[in-house]
Amino acid sequence: MNNMEIPEAYAKAEQIAKEAGFKLMAFADAATIELRQEVRDMCAANTCGKYGSNWACPPGCGDLDECRAKVAPYKWGIIVQTTGQMEDSFDFETVAEIAQEHDENFLKILEPMREAFPGMLALGAGTCNICAKCYDPDKCEDSRYLHRGKFDWAAAEKRHDPTTRQASSRSRTA
Repeated sequence: MNNMEIPEAYAKAEQIAKEAGFKLMAFADAATIELRQEVRDMCAANTCGKYGSNWACPPGCGDLDECRAKVAPYKWGIIVQTTGQMEDSFDFETVAEIAQEHDENFLKILEPMREAFPGMLALGAGTCNICAKCYDPDKCEDSRYLHRGKFDWAAAEKRHDPTTRQASSRSRTA
């Protein structure tokens, strides 16, 4: 934890989060993070269109056991939140604006957090949207913001072959 005690680390993380524009921040016990198969199944249904086309998403980011192994060494983390006022429960425009603000703030927080807490693991909601088109991770211009492993493009292409595991997981959850 960069030789900081928890109260000092919390104060530093909170300062960085607020300077980046987040409304709320809280500490989280990393042991409470659940990486769930149900979420992977939703990814495989490809409702966002990123499955197999963004190396920060399944199958490129690794299976659940690989992801759990990345999270396991960490004792604590922070959760940041962006809030806004919606006109009603169908105010999708405001939801999209809040999501964009959150993504922008998340990018702002990364560098100062990495400086304060070297070796940190940044986990965000959704996929990487830094570039308009996802490229080969070996050539990714902004991979410093990601914790993901190499994307297996050959495995991703198998999603179109109905005889493969990749295709069967998509049809099973679609």
